[in-house]
Amino acid sequence: MEKNLDKKIRLRYFISSKDSAFDSQVKALLQKYKTNQEISEARLIDISETNIINIIKDAIKNRNKVDICHARGENAAFYAYIYSAITESKLVVDIRGAKYEEIDCFDSFILKRYLKKGLLRLLFSLLKNSATFSCVSESLRDYLCEKYSIDREIISLNHCIAGDGFVFDKAKRKEIRDQLKVNEEELLFVMINGGNSPWQNIDDILEKVDDGRSKLLLISKNEFCKKNDNVIWKKLKHEEVAHYLSAADVGMVFREENIVNKVACPIKFVEYISCGLPIITSGNVDFIREFILKYKCGVILNINNMPEKIDIEVFNREKISMDGKKMFSINRISEDYLRLYRDVIS
Repeated sequence: MEKNLDKKIRLRYFISSKDSAFDSQVKALLQKYKTNQEISEARLIDISETNIINIIKDAIKNRNKVDICHARGENAAFYAYIYSAITESKLVVDIRGAKYEEIDCFDSFILKRYLKKGLLRLLFSLLKNSATFSCVSESLRDYLCEKYSIDREIISLNHCIAGDGFVFDKAKRKEIRDQLKVNEEELLFVMINGGNSPWQNIDDILEKVDDGRSKLLLISKNEFCKKNDNVIWKKLKHEEVAHYLSAADVGMVFREENIVNKVACPIKFVEYISCGLPIITSGNVDFIREFILKYKCGVILNINNMPEKIDIEVFNREKISMDGKKMFSINRISEDYLRLYRDVIS
C-alpha cells in the first residue's frame, strides 16, 4: 500500500506519570508534535489520572478518529492496547528497559513479584501480535526478541531525548562555577542521582583522576557525602541541570553489572553528551560503552584495575556536544518517531 503523505496523523500518547521519572521528555516531544504539519492532533492520556472505564468511553467516542496510539512503557501499553482495538488505530509501544528483571529489583514481596511477572508475560503475548515496538538501545532490542519472542523487524530504535536546553553554554559555565567557588584550574566532575554502590566510591575515583585537584558535583534528591569538602551536593529542578552540566568538566555514570543496566540508555548520559561532557563509566551499560568506543568521548574503567592517571584534557567538548545533538536532539528523535508512524499506518 502506498503512503498517503497528505493525511495528517491523529495521535494519542499514553503515559503513566507515576511510573515515569522523565516527563520532560514526553512534554518536549508533544510540544514538538504540536508545531509539526504532519500531525493534526497530539493528545496526552495519563493513565494515572483516569481509569479503564473512562478510557473505553473515550475510545468509543473517538472510533475511527485516531490513527496512532503510542504508549510509553508497559503499564500505559495495556490501556493503549484497549484504546487502539476500539478505535481501530495502530499501536506503537515504547519499551524503556528490562521491566521483568526490574520487578525483582524493586518488589520485595514474592507473591507480588510472581503476579506482576505473570501479567507482564500476558501483556506481551497480546502486544507482540498487534503492536509495533520501539526501544532505546540495541541490547534492549535483543532482550525483547529473546525474552518475549518478538519479531526483530517490528522493533525500531529510538533513543532518549535531550531537551533543547542541553547544550554547552560558556556563559553559564562561568556563572555556575563562580557560584560553586570552583576555579578554572580545578576539575569538576558531575554525577546525577548518585548511589552507594562500590562503583560510586567517590574519593578513590577522584584521586585517580586528578590527584586532589578535583571536586564532585552530586545532583540528587538525596544528600550524599555532605561531610566531604570535595563534594558539592545540589537538588535541582530539571530545567536547571543543563547549566550545571556546562559548569562541569566530566560526567560520571556508574552502574552495577546486571541485565537491567546492560540494556539501558540512561537519560543522564544523553544529557551529559549533549552538553559536551566526556564520560567516565564502568562499562556495564552496553549503549554507553559502544558510544564511547565509537565517538572517542570518554574512559571505561575497571574498578579492580584502576589506572594511575586518567587524562581528560584530550577530549574535544564541542565535538562531543555536536555528536550528542545529532543523535539525541528533539528534532532527531521526533523525526524518527514520525517516520515510524508513517511506516505503521502505510
